[in-house]
Amino acid sequence: MIKSTCIFIFCLSWISLLSQDEFAFQEPKFDRHQIGINLISLLDRINKPKVDTLDDRLVYDLVYRFFPTRNFAISVGFGGNLRKKQEKYDVYSDVTTIDQRKFDVNLALEYHWSLSQRWKNYVSLDGNYGYTGYKSGLDSGFDRVIKKKDKSYYGSGLRLGIQYHILERLSIATEVGMTYIISTEKSKTYFDNFSDFDGPEQTRTGLDTYYYGPTSIYLNFKF
Repeated sequence: MIKSTCIFIFCLSWISLLSQDEFAFQEPKFDRHQIGINLISLLDRINKPKVDTLDDRLVYDLVYRFFPTRNFAISVGFGGNLRKKQEKYDVYSDVTTIDQRKFDVNLALEYHWSLSQRWKNYVSLDGNYGYTGYKSGLDSGFDRVIKKKDKSYYGSGLRLGIQYHILERLSIATEVGMTYIISTEKSKTYFDNFSDFDGPEQTRTGLDTYYYGPTSIYLNFKF
């Protein structure tokens, strides 16, 4: 994944060098819309990583921004995933099925300013919500034992981002930030056939603060 990312950044840098003279003489235009794709998240899907138990990291695959003015933007980020896995070592083994679901949404107010003609910064105040669910089933042939966990979380945070414009409307960006999250986790173990052995539902709440570095690279197009 790191190698693929480096190759991609090198290609974008080469395009940027070829377009420098043309970009320098262009008058800046006021485009109100911007779409951003998280390249790291895209590569993560291609590499098919292992299924996590409850992944509550806030990851946004697609970000849309609307600029009512040149400096202020309203952004909405969306992220989601669905992973399934089935394991069986031989014909005599139990079958284990794992199912994970995840969804994240972010609403933010951003302030953008220019460092130079190509470099721009922005700071953001976020409100976010997420859900992740995990279910594993062990099928022995006589009965199926299911362990289910659900976690919902919401909170707010601050982000600081930097953008580099390759072309007039094409840019790459990365971010650092902090998020404060309130979460509620529910878990239960139950049986398909012998419901008398079902366990009680357990609920747990928590308060967490996450700090994240420049682990995402966004490819943005403004129009």
